[in-house]
Amino acid sequence: ETDKTGKLTFANKSLYRILGYPSKDLLDKSGRVFMDGESLKEVRQIFKRVYVTGEPEKGFDWEITRKDGSKRAIETSISLIRDAGGRKVGFRGMIRDITDRKRMEELERQLLHAQKLEAIGTLAGGIAHDFNNILTAILGNISLVKTYLETNGKIYEKVCNAEEAALKARKLVRRILSFSRQDIGKRRSVDMASLVDETLKMLRATMPATIEIHKDLDYKAGLVDADPSLLEQVLMNLCTNALHAMGSKGGMLDVRLKRVYVGGDSPLLTHGLLSGTYVVLQVRDTGSGISPDIKDRIFDPYFTTKDVGEGSGLGLAIVNGIVRKYRGAVTVDSVLGKGSSFNVYLPVTDAREEPEDMHADTDELPRGRENILLVDDEDIVLKIGKDMLERLGYKVMAFSNSTDALNVFRLEPKGIDLVITDMVMPLMDGRTLAREIVKIRPDVPIILCTGYNDKVTSEDAGRTGIKGFIMKPFMLREIALKVRNVLDSK
Repeated sequence: ETDKTGKLTFANKSLYRILGYPSKDLLDKSGRVFMDGESLKEVRQIFKRVYVTGEPEKGFDWEITRKDGSKRAIETSISLIRDAGGRKVGFRGMIRDITDRKRMEELERQLLHAQKLEAIGTLAGGIAHDFNNILTAILGNISLVKTYLETNGKIYEKVCNAEEAALKARKLVRRILSFSRQDIGKRRSVDMASLVDETLKMLRATMPATIEIHKDLDYKAGLVDADPSLLEQVLMNLCTNALHAMGSKGGMLDVRLKRVYVGGDSPLLTHGLLSGTYVVLQVRDTGSGISPDIKDRIFDPYFTTKDVGEGSGLGLAIVNGIVRKYRGAVTVDSVLGKGSSFNVYLPVTDAREEPEDMHADTDELPRGRENILLVDDEDIVLKIGKDMLERLGYKVMAFSNSTDALNVFRLEPKGIDLVITDMVMPLMDGRTLAREIVKIRPDVPIILCTGYNDKVTSEDAGRTGIKGFIMKPFMLREIALKVRNVLDSK
């Protein structure tokens, strides 16, 4: 119970336990001691309404701050207290701690979100399969046309322009697959500037108009040896954290990327970094800032300053875990009321990504005269695949039906030197076809062609006779090198 000013006049043991105060420290305290600014504003309106109307308010949720600074979600019902003369003298409330219920609701929300992401990933995989078939026909025909042209002609230049655009589309599909976690777990040399650029483009569409994005990226900052999907998650988590800090009023999200050397007496060495060159990703916001009292706890799992139900407290912990996994570090600078700056340090790798060579198809390509069985249910892919292999000198039998291809193989298994099969096909997929072919002739090499990661493990590949993989969309040079490599390793 409280008086009209909100000062506690009576409380039971349950309230002491919820608030974390002993009884002697609780009575005569104003209720505003247990609330932050947002909660105080909300609760004050409710008390005012109850006082003016005389009607009780039942079952409203708000958040209290305990003596140790932690927060609890509570459900409250409020009614007026009148004296014998009917005068309004205070308020009586019933409070129930619903923090655990709110956390369960948050976990359910996260599970639903994870299921949605899984569904998006599955959908992305299907779209990628169809889109990659189209790109295979485009890139395959372009690379074939280039073999008939002089490299210094105008037509050749235009064809190279078309190829460059198609290759950008291929990178986009692979980025979408990585983003949807179809390709998670693979470490490679990642161009950080390109990754930040592409991730910000995707994030922009989800941000409110009140957020202004500024970026300053050094496109020569360097490469990082990491799983690109995890680096995307680092950036997304930091940006999401910044959005929460700025709230509905909006503000500036500033993302920077640069290359620095850490060594000598740098204080960064105390964060576990070794002397060397690093890429630094900086995410700054103009939000509420971080109190010095909690700054050391922000990377702790489940620690959060958000309202119950608005976050799990895992975002920054995940960021820290990923960065440390790659021998990096995260630092934070913050001024309360002005904003925060998170700095992610990741070691630069010397390995370089293979650049797309627009003239590679005009170089001498490995050729052969072996017999190849080609299987793909998409006619456009089957035709361009056959054309490319025949251009390289191979004899090709092409089938759009995996059952027909298996029957032909049964008739003359010794006459086939190599099988190239698509993964996703009706009736019998590529893995099943490979397994049936190996039953007939265990030593025949098989190349599995796919538009995305179909979760074929090395153990699966060994059991089914798969000796190599080629990712759609592919070009003439890529299939030439893969075929020759598999055949020569027999």
